[in-house]
Amino acid sequence: MFIMTIDGKFVFVAVHVLCMLGAFGGVLIVQYGLPKDVRDTADTARSAGRLPTLLLAVGFLAGLIAYWLNIHYAANSNVNLPSIENAIIGIKFLFLVAAGAFMGITAKALKQADTRRANFFRGMTLVPFVLAACLGLLL
Repeated sequence: MFIMTIDGKFVFVAVHVLCMLGAFGGVLIVQYGLPKDVRDTADTARSAGRLPTLLLAVGFLAGLIAYWLNIHYAANSNVNLPSIENAIIGIKFLFLVAAGAFMGITAKALKQADTRRANFFRGMTLVPFVLAACLGLLL
């Protein structure tokens, strides 16, 4: 019987990448794929934004766990992680926090029926996602 062992870090990295792609794609679809009258309906836009928000939260946690496992594996094998890697991951997570904040501002604007502000911040949510993805490619 063949049993393949999978390194836990790679599982969490895969979950992180898939969730971030889903969150980015979800925001992109809501912002540019939905017709304007549907997108500007507060209840519809809020319900369509719940899945990208959930994916962002799960992906963020998976990324934190993968980073913690990376530090744990390095400590157990007496390997020092490059300081630039720590800096890149720190900045990347700050971008993802900014994306989450923009999603929150979007939800609040939709609750207040301010569709112009909601559309602006939904579009702004895409910027930190792209910047975080570019930093992730450096790792």
